[in-house]
Amino acid sequence: MKELKVGLVAGRHEMPVQEYIFNSIPDVLDFEALSERAIQFWSKHWNCDKVVIYVTGLTSAVLAVVDAWLELNVGSLLSFMHYDRETATYKEQAFYGSDLLEMRRFCCEEEA
Repeated sequence: MKELKVGLVAGRHEMPVQEYIFNSIPDVLDFEALSERAIQFWSKHWNCDKVVIYVTGLTSAVLAVVDAWLELNVGSLLSFMHYDRETATYKEQAFYGSDLLEMRRFCCEEEA
């Protein structure tokens, strides 16, 4: 299984990753720019089996990534890692598991 671990935004907090979706976000309300960068990211990483994204807030950036993932119909499993201050570790939140992904594909095929 090809798994990719990335951070949402570089320079905000320490994360166990080498790559970030956004190097910087000059304007969190520039939804078009966020969307364009998210589409670029998924266009490069569409072939991963699972993508794990370390997040530290910035809801508009998270939503741009999820929206692009759905729009491009990326087939990967998607999880988000959230920092737990009490344990000083990250906890995983699965956004889409394989069962839900299969159900989504089935529903889309039914509509076609």
